[in-house]
Amino acid sequence: MASPHFGKKRAASVTLISSDEDDASPAKAAKLEPDSGEHDELQRLSPRASTSRATSTAPTKQLTLKTAFAPVASTSAAANKVRAEETRAADAKVQEHIRGRLSGWKYGPTSVDSQIDEVASSTRDVDSDPASLKARARQRAAVRRRLTQRPVHALSPSNTPETEPMQAEADSEEEGQVDDSFARELASFKSAYAAPKRSNGKGKAAAKEYTPLEQQWLDLKAANKDTVLAFEVGYKIQFWNEDALIASKILHIANFQGGKFNSAMVPTHRLMLHVKRLVMAGYKVGIVRQVETAALKKVGSTRNQLFKRQITERYTLSTWVDELDSSELSSEQGRASTIVVVLEDGMTRTDGKTAFAVCSVTPGTGEIIWDSFDDDHLRHALETRLMHLAPGEVIVPIEKLSSQTESVIATLVNNREASQPRGRIDRVALMSTSKHVEKLMEFYEQPKDVIDLDGDHVEPIISMEIIKALPETVKVALSVLIDQCALFFLQNIFLRPKSFLPFGRRAHMTLTGQTLRNLEIFQNQTDGSAKGTLWSALDSTQTVFGRRMLKHWLAAPLIDPQALQERLKAVTEILTSSSFVIGKLRTVLTGLPDLERGLCRVHYRKITLPELSKMLSALSRVSGELQSMANPSAGEAVRSPLLKRAINTVAQSRSMIERFLNLLNLPACQESRKESMFKDVEARAPAVFDAQDVISTIEFELDQHLAELRKLLKKPRLKYIDVHLEKYLIEISRSDAASIPADWIRINGTNTNYRYRSPRMTELLAERAQSIERRDLAATEACHTYLDELGGEYVTFRAVIRTLAELDCLLSLARTSSQPGYCKPVLQDNDTVTLHVTGGRHPVIERILSDPFVANDVSMDDQQGMRTMLLTGSNMSGKSSFARMCALLVILAQIGCYVPASSMRLSIFDNILTRMGAADDILHGRSTFMVEMSESADIVRSATSRSFVLLDELGRGTSDVDGRILAYAILRYLHAHRKGLIIFVTHFHSLVSELCSEFPQDAASYHMQVLETSGSSSERIVFLYKLAAGLASRSHGIHVGKIAGLPDRLLERAYEKSAIAKQADQARLLRSASNLLASFAQGSFEADQARLLCL
Repeated sequence: MASPHFGKKRAASVTLISSDEDDASPAKAAKLEPDSGEHDELQRLSPRASTSRATSTAPTKQLTLKTAFAPVASTSAAANKVRAEETRAADAKVQEHIRGRLSGWKYGPTSVDSQIDEVASSTRDVDSDPASLKARARQRAAVRRRLTQRPVHALSPSNTPETEPMQAEADSEEEGQVDDSFARELASFKSAYAAPKRSNGKGKAAAKEYTPLEQQWLDLKAANKDTVLAFEVGYKIQFWNEDALIASKILHIANFQGGKFNSAMVPTHRLMLHVKRLVMAGYKVGIVRQVETAALKKVGSTRNQLFKRQITERYTLSTWVDELDSSELSSEQGRASTIVVVLEDGMTRTDGKTAFAVCSVTPGTGEIIWDSFDDDHLRHALETRLMHLAPGEVIVPIEKLSSQTESVIATLVNNREASQPRGRIDRVALMSTSKHVEKLMEFYEQPKDVIDLDGDHVEPIISMEIIKALPETVKVALSVLIDQCALFFLQNIFLRPKSFLPFGRRAHMTLTGQTLRNLEIFQNQTDGSAKGTLWSALDSTQTVFGRRMLKHWLAAPLIDPQALQERLKAVTEILTSSSFVIGKLRTVLTGLPDLERGLCRVHYRKITLPELSKMLSALSRVSGELQSMANPSAGEAVRSPLLKRAINTVAQSRSMIERFLNLLNLPACQESRKESMFKDVEARAPAVFDAQDVISTIEFELDQHLAELRKLLKKPRLKYIDVHLEKYLIEISRSDAASIPADWIRINGTNTNYRYRSPRMTELLAERAQSIERRDLAATEACHTYLDELGGEYVTFRAVIRTLAELDCLLSLARTSSQPGYCKPVLQDNDTVTLHVTGGRHPVIERILSDPFVANDVSMDDQQGMRTMLLTGSNMSGKSSFARMCALLVILAQIGCYVPASSMRLSIFDNILTRMGAADDILHGRSTFMVEMSESADIVRSATSRSFVLLDELGRGTSDVDGRILAYAILRYLHAHRKGLIIFVTHFHSLVSELCSEFPQDAASYHMQVLETSGSSSERIVFLYKLAAGLASRSHGIHVGKIAGLPDRLLERAYEKSAIAKQADQARLLRSASNLLASFAQGSFEADQARLLCL
């Protein structure tokens, strides 16, 4: 951003000094003048800066006004002293007239004019030349504007209110930075003798009056109340009022209190770092910048008005598209944050279902997911979708949704670990459905074609057929989502047809939210991190975008047999082939930046030139290497269809990538020199070329003028110097200052030197500044045109990047599959539902354990074998781990990975449903048993004949009788009607016996073996972790208590009570058997009653 003082005259700095310093030496006066680089808008805003300019070294003495930067009018010290005396005399007259008449002034414009004229006329005898009179006329106009805006009231100086923090900037911009102390003196007296705030008759103060800059901030804040505004003023970023409090808390910076506004500030070069911290804390942040440049504004029609400012960038957690080399905001899982719109039909149907529409966009990757579905009162389907989408921001209607829906959304958005970014829930007002659909159609019916590098038009980016085919409720959600993204200037992401995907893609399995939790796919149940999860065991990707795709694969295993077979063949070839091509593939992806995020930054025009050059150079390197693999010798060619397609897709894009890359001047791009970003600037950016030609001409004239100055000052070695942001300065020692012409402008100085500019230099530098700003505007426009052309090939680039991500995932799966003891699963593509595993091991636990993992066999078949496994065993014997192992092996097989087993044969499952663990749900107001029943009900509704179901200790959250009866009823229904494969873990031995007797052909009991020695407190248990047929003898819960460290006396008492309970159970069973026999003899019982009594 241009400096507020770029191309402007140096504003006069008014300093009050005691009268005994009137004869101060030039050296003392020089100490009063600050560097021009130090006078930015923030210093003028600060009350401390305002008061520091008007300090007195001797408060008891009479004060006179002195202009610190009075120009040197002669070539001798005597002439300088005469001019200084004249200036002091003029200032004294100004003070006399102002102080003498302030108390008698009236508020009308006429009286103001007459008194201004009277004051100004008293100084005409001092400055009577035409230039001075013209300057005085401008000053009178400025003073009149200020005095008529606010009444002047006579107050004693002791009651002078605090200087307004933002007055100085507004005044200086309104007046055009006139280099005189007169206007500043009037402004300071206006503030000092301001009218007291009027009351409304009820003791309340009248509304505050604000400077133009203050009003500018207030207007922007009123229109963006939910946004933290980062206000760029000069070379600082300001936060005011409540935004300052937020920034102070989150950024750990000082909050200055006092005046009209609280304020906090950060330097501009650290802006994006601080914005990222605010975004991660869950805030919406808007960056307010000047939209006018200083040099062009100075010659424009608005030169005397405040700089226009507006929100140029807006960010939330989901819309933050980070730099290429930075880590993801959303933790270690490699998923970019997502915006999700959730709409709910307020009417609940007679079947108890509620209709929902969901639409989401991931700005970091460009992926758009939509769905329309019905859900029950517990919102299981909604919870599953939100867990898969992992939203950083959820958009809901301003009217509250149902309490169940609000609870689910709040839980998933806000229930995050402390190390993770905070999510947001934003509410928007909805229009009618017809208006939303009409607005959506208008968005897509507008011409969206782009122009390629050859100037030819490309076909429209998206077909209206895709939009028209969406359900009406999804169209409304999509319209809301587009409006929300338009606030962040991201609406163009919705123009790509391949970005639109339905949530329930039938080529993939959709794991439910409770399955992701119970199997610890992405987060463990201990601390919520990825440690000890299947994700951590599999991930060895080399790129960030490959990591994202692997997570998608893991969350949505394949159910398409052809796609799954192709993936397995590719992994097998990577593992077994020794060809040059496969060896090259293992290294080609090393060191790639986040190309997926870079493409989105191109699409949003947010990419920097170094990032652009890095992205295209990386794509060029990879495409070149893969092009060499596309046509290898016969012995080196790859056989996998998936690998062939991947290599050819990337190789064919090389010519397009090189076409874009060859336009760029890479050294200039790496140095962020936008004006030189093209090799042929004249062809690609003629306006930039012309402006640069003008700049070069001006710089040549400056060099010629330097030769003239050398002759004038008789200094043959004279050179231009640069001090901070001030360029082209002539530095002269103080001893030679008398030789400087009177019309030269002194810019700044040190204790030994002064720095000047001649009138010709000032004129040339003003032209140069205007040309530089024109060049920069033209360069930005040319850069945007190039990015738009690059974005015109979005589909091709996206296909290339997704192909590279796919290769990265295949290489990662191959690394996992190469571990000892892993085998290739054999897929059965028929109507049977089969799971046969020999020597299966848990893929995560075996990595954690130092001891060898105990392998187990599983054989389940819906045609000729067991469909339901009823698993019993001691506590801590490994029942739940065995059940999880079976499910994880299925997931690994169906993502195309080898599995930790001696052999595995399976059919393709369409779903994995789990009910494991026990915990209440306080946020939803559900008890432990209610959670069990809710999850069980969801499984009963969702299970099919090709589902794999895990039920762990169902029914333990209530009484023994109710738990057993409900567990029996649920299990029997799933087995008899849904007919999938089921592993049921339980301690209800009687339930196992009953079900096995009822379904002897396809239900069987198994247990986890232990070695035990009978006795009381001396009982010893050795867990074998080995699956065996039949029921377990005991649960050995007391032994677990012993391992946990319970006192021996307590354990002895527990063993005694256990023996008594066993005897009571045996007596109860005998009585029940006797009653059954009696009923049988009388013929008064039914078979179902007998089963329940046995339970």
